[in-house]
Amino acid sequence: MGQMLKWHRDNPVEFDKTYHQRSLAETTFSVIKERFGAVARARIFEMR
Repeated sequence: MGQMLKWHRDNPVEFDKTYHQRSLAETTFSVIKERFGAVARARIFEMR
């Protein structure tokens, strides 16, 4: 059984809270990349 599935089965409330934060972050990065394209690769300019 996969680790994520086991975590969801054992701790559904904690899983939902944590995974929802991930989905919000993924949505935010998707919007940033859609608006700025390949320019938005790093949070800090020097890391590009």
